[in-house]
Parts: sequence; structure tokens; C-alpha cells
Amino acid sequence: MISSVPIKEARRILHDTESTGYRWSDAQLIKYLNEAQYDLRHKRPEFWLDSAGSLQDLVVVVSLSTETLLEDRISDKLASFIVFKALSEDDADTENLNRANIHKSQYDELTR
Repeated sequence: MISSVPIKEARRILHDTESTGYRWSDAQLIKYLNEAQYDLRHKRPEFWLDSAGSLQDLVVVVSLSTETLLEDRISDKLASFIVFKALSEDDADTENLNRANIHKSQYDELTR
């Protein structure tokens, strides 16, 4: 999966698609994607098994074009984690916290 896939989806959910004035920088969203990978690796290491059953190294995302080892089918759950982290930044905004928790629950479906 190319790292831009879940980040683009997260931006769509966050209504942050105007590149001339992003609220969340690419660097912030890449950081959240890496956090999602580390969390997922801890909870579901089987996503990093190769065909021989060996655990592969985590690919740290450094740009929107970084190719991860994860499958496209989980990009929406990774986007949910990114949205959760972004909306959690403003903990004084109750509506954003409620939305953040909804997206965290969607991500958590993947880690059970």
C-alpha cells in the first residue's frame, strides 16, 4: 500500500483537501500513519508476515510515496486512526472528541 492512500482518505474525512491551506500538514498525518503501523504491529503482527511466515521489518513512512508492506484492504482503518489522532488534538472541542472516538472504534475493529 502506498502511504498516500490512507492519508488521502483521512483528508477527505477531515474536510482538509485544499492543498493551499491544509489544517494538518503531510508531516503530521505521516506521523499518525506511522503511529498506526506501530500500534497495529504490536496488536496484529501477522500483517507483517511474508509467505514463509517470517516477520518482516516495519517500513517507516517518510513521504506520501512510501510503499508500506500493508495491504490496501486495511487503508480505510488506517485512515480512521489518522482521523482519530488529528481530531484528538483539540481536546477542548467536544464534538471533535466524539468524532475522534468514533474513528478510533472503527480502527479498533482491525486490532481485535
